[in-house]
Amino acid sequence: MRSGSKVSLSETALRIYLLLIREDKPMSIREIQRALGLSSPGQVYHHLERLRPLVSLSGILMDIGLLEGMGLLRVQ
Repeated sequence: MRSGSKVSLSETALRIYLLLIREDKPMSIREIQRALGLSSPGQVYHHLERLRPLVSLSGILMDIGLLEGMGLLRVQ
């Protein structure tokens, strides 16, 4: 995921991140799966875990736990 100071995201991880920001409401893994037409909840979980160290909102580094705390992600 990291190469020196460069960060790369898969298209799916970016789509998940943008969905969470756009919806501006808590979403379960299954809701994300359905909204993006992904094949399984495990696929969503995988990409959320890859986003964990990278998720940034307004330049503030956050992790999935903080997204949960902000009400942008609901993990069941």
